[in-house]
Amino acid sequence: MDIKDINIALLEKCNFLLMVFDNHDQLSYLSDGWSELNITTKNMPTIESLYACCTTQSKTLLQQQILALKSQHNELDQFDIELTFATDYSIKLNCCLHNVDQNQHQYMVLVFNQHFSQVSSVISNNELQTIIENAGEVLKVGYWQLDCNSNQLFWTDEIYTIHGVAPSRYSPQLDTAINFYHADDKPKIASAVENALLTGQEWSCIKLRVVDDDQQERTVISSGNVSRNKNGEITKLYGIFQDITGSEKIALERDFLVTALKETTVGMVIADKNKHVIWVNGSFEKMTGYSLFEVEGKKLGSILQGENTDLKTIAKLKTHLKKGLPISTRILNYTKSGEPYWNELAISPIYRDGKIAYYFAVQNDVSKEINIEHKLIALNTSLEQRIQARTQELFTLNKELEKQANVDPLTGCLNRRTLYRFLTDELLKTQDENTYISLLMLDIDHFKAINDNYGHEAGDKGLKELANILHGLTRKNDAVFRLGGEEFLIIMPNTNKAEAKQAAERIKNAVNEHKVYYRNKNISFTVSIGLLTHDGTISLQSSLKYVDDYLYEAKNSGRNKIVD
Repeated sequence: MDIKDINIALLEKCNFLLMVFDNHDQLSYLSDGWSELNITTKNMPTIESLYACCTTQSKTLLQQQILALKSQHNELDQFDIELTFATDYSIKLNCCLHNVDQNQHQYMVLVFNQHFSQVSSVISNNELQTIIENAGEVLKVGYWQLDCNSNQLFWTDEIYTIHGVAPSRYSPQLDTAINFYHADDKPKIASAVENALLTGQEWSCIKLRVVDDDQQERTVISSGNVSRNKNGEITKLYGIFQDITGSEKIALERDFLVTALKETTVGMVIADKNKHVIWVNGSFEKMTGYSLFEVEGKKLGSILQGENTDLKTIAKLKTHLKKGLPISTRILNYTKSGEPYWNELAISPIYRDGKIAYYFAVQNDVSKEINIEHKLIALNTSLEQRIQARTQELFTLNKELEKQANVDPLTGCLNRRTLYRFLTDELLKTQDENTYISLLMLDIDHFKAINDNYGHEAGDKGLKELANILHGLTRKNDAVFRLGGEEFLIIMPNTNKAEAKQAAERIKNAVNEHKVYYRNKNISFTVSIGLLTHDGTISLQSSLKYVDDYLYEAKNSGRNKIVD
């Protein structure tokens, strides 16, 4: 038998394994794929050699099928067999038997494939003999195969043609082949391949766009599956491509017309590649007041745009259309009568052979919606302003309340409420900075006598003027507290004993020289002062106790004195 007389190229490209035996059960042809299983013409000379590779059950089934084929001379249904080889490797195959008459000789063709049933819709039993003889004409598809061990990718000539490259210019690799796909389609095929390699999941009829070096797009249908070894491990990934570019163009044109019909409830415009109007629908005419006769052959921008149309939006439209990109936006247009209206506009370029042939625009009057939005924005702005004003008012009120809570209303000095927090912080800071802190506690001498002789108003006036003296003679970082009655405390951070004593002398002398003028009388008084200086290691309670003890000693030793 001259095997060249039988065209078996397609079956081999589709990963089928072929054996052809003559009417004496002698092997006449063995396809190349068997070499991967270490099957050659030397170790498979007869049909008996094939029986020897079968499991007991598979051998019986195969013998029955061959006997039935020889007696009936008809194609039989597919069946599964399991082959076991000397390498302790076994494989389950789907098998189909056929009789072929060639040059007055009869041959038996055995076609094996792991996934034969998946292509049975393309290659039926009744057609198989015709396909063997005319395979290239019956099904023109491209076949590819990936060896998972060597990572070697094989393409047939048809796949090179689909991708627009020659075998001499490009060697297929898994990581570079994906670059042929359209950017939007890369995730689909990458996910299908990854899922197949991880789980063995096949994929079928995924529509993809292939972009060649000339940026020409071709639409293909891709299907793929896996092969496994006896351990169930995936060893190969293979599949087919079918170029459906021609039918895809027809589908696009049909979809174009269907879309136009579906959108008749809103304004529609079709313009040529130069953006000149060639058709508008009735909704557009009703929306704008312009008829097709009035806008045909013109650019809509020059008709619908007016003095208050946003220039940035116009520029955005021009930029997208110049790049051949679809765009959706809202733009202020004007009707034929000059009435402004908000147009929700969507423009999509329609491509033919990779070039823009038409522009399709959908328009919708959203003036009511925009006007409501503007009113809501204005209301929201007003509300925000009111909230902001109220917030500032509350902030001011809160600051005033805070001041009232922390400040003595008569003298303006800090009150005892804030003393403990302030002194605690300063004691810690003194330790951290390795400095000194000084406390001056003073008391008006014989203050009760002032109240008794001149009245409480005179006493209050004396307290206020003493507070003024204290504020005038202390530094910005010092804090003056009224502890109650005629008793005051000055906390002086970062102040040593000598500096604190000088400050105490200035205060004592200033008070001695001061006169409180009340009801035509000058009232004099003195103060006694206790002074404490330390490095921050004395506790708050102890600090207040010690300085109070020094004040008590100053008063008991004659008053108008400083004791440290």
